[in-house]
Amino acid sequence: LTPYESAQQTMSSKPPIRCHYDVLSVSQDADSATIKKAHRKLALKYHPDKNTGAEQEKAAQEFRLVQQAYECLSDAAERKWYDEHRELILSGNELGDKDTSVSYIFDIIPYHTATCYTDFDSSPSGFYTVYNGVFKKIMEGEKMGWKSEGNIDEIPYDFPVNFGSLESEYAEVSNFYGAWESFTSCLSFAWMDKWDVREAENRRVRRAMEDENRKERRCAKKERNEEVLSLVYFVKKRDPRVAEYKRKAEQGKLKKEAERKERLEMRKKEAAKNRETWKAQAGKMMAEREANDLSAGRIRLADLDDDDDDEFYGRGKKKGKRRGKNNKKVKQNNTNIKRNTAERKQEEASKEGNNDNSRIIEDKETEAAQCVIANEEVSESEEEETTWRCECCRK
Repeated sequence: LTPYESAQQTMSSKPPIRCHYDVLSVSQDADSATIKKAHRKLALKYHPDKNTGAEQEKAAQEFRLVQQAYECLSDAAERKWYDEHRELILSGNELGDKDTSVSYIFDIIPYHTATCYTDFDSSPSGFYTVYNGVFKKIMEGEKMGWKSEGNIDEIPYDFPVNFGSLESEYAEVSNFYGAWESFTSCLSFAWMDKWDVREAENRRVRRAMEDENRKERRCAKKERNEEVLSLVYFVKKRDPRVAEYKRKAEQGKLKKEAERKERLEMRKKEAAKNRETWKAQAGKMMAEREANDLSAGRIRLADLDDDDDDEFYGRGKKKGKRRGKNNKKVKQNNTNIKRNTAERKQEEASKEGNNDNSRIIEDKETEAAQCVIANEEVSESEEEETTWRCECCRK
């Protein structure tokens, strides 16, 4: 016997399949919260660590049934499919036997339950051996049906049948499931015809019969495709190779996220450090500029009073000529600047030497500057209007 035939004999000799609802002791209309509560209660009761001695083997088997029932009923899509095919699954048919006149349509309904395999290994009744034979039987039935319908060409598509083992590379596993997840039968399902068009009385009746026959074929083909796709979903969900790949992918994702956060944190620290360095350099540069301004006798906006700021920025007042008290203050500042400039030039001239010509020239410049200052002081009281300009920007 082949490993697949051995698995068929092993599975067929097992006790009748139990309903998932009966295993969890819940009704068929129970909600997810009730199912979860029942599973938790039974899992604690039959857990292998809490049962020893003679009852250990029986408890382990019951615990496995509880886990299988919860995996099926906790998934909405899988539970819906189970409810629709529940009677057929529990009918007690032999594995691979379908109540149909077509021999090449392999019955896959009994393989939608975890009781068809014993463990996730390559033993005769293991997960990989059983489903390797199932997918081979499905593809053999498609090829046999394609030829029996009178087609001389090759089958339009050939799905992979090597299910692999626990040691298979994930690339092979991914290709296998990727192909079978797009399964569609190539058979015409002509045996599902409801009417024999040769018995039609006229053309109108024949067309009505053909329409109904096409509808029955489409329904049968759709049902077959859904059965196979549901089996693929069932097997993929329980495949340890897929679960291991998802676990590694999740770990890689978490690792990348941690590295991303670490890089972001390093960039933040570096930006903060650069910002502090820039502030220190800017403060030092500003201090040097302030010292240069003070030594040169320049007026800085920061040294002006609040009233001066209001006049400078024109807050609530008209722009233009300055009058009165504020105008006198600006004139006084300009006078002080010119006086400081004249005194500084005089000191520089005295240090350069005792050259009479240069001294005479400097004295004349000093006297001219003093005359200008005197004239401005005299005109300060006479002039009522004047224009104030900033020594920095001359605005």
